[in-house]
Amino acid sequence: MRPSHLKYSFLLDTLDRLVNKLVKDSSENVSKLIRELKLKIIATNRLNQALIEYPNADKSLRGWYQIISQGEFYSETALRATFGDMRGYNYEFKFPIPDSALLVHTLINFESQVAYIDHIHPGNH
Repeated sequence: MRPSHLKYSFLLDTLDRLVNKLVKDSSENVSKLIRELKLKIIATNRLNQALIEYPNADKSLRGWYQIISQGEFYSETALRATFGDMRGYNYEFKFPIPDSALLVHTLINFESQVAYIDHIHPGNH
């Protein structure tokens, strides 16, 4: 082989290794990002306050929180698939808490993956 061909072959090999590493790193980063894209729940102090005010609903409220915080909800459709009895649209959603008369009022931004607990109180669904 001529020296120029060796140089060219070396460059192709190096480029191939870099591309493979980039693809591998990218797929690992995408997988990691997808795992991290859970709803971030803010104003959990309202949940803590409701747990104190409504001790009979403790288990159900904790169950709701676990599902909403660990589920993968990228759209209203995904949310409705899990919480069929919720009400709301756009970004305002009310969740009835099983075995109680409580409603959890939330504001959810699916794009930023943030759920804000507006208030929790007894009410009609």
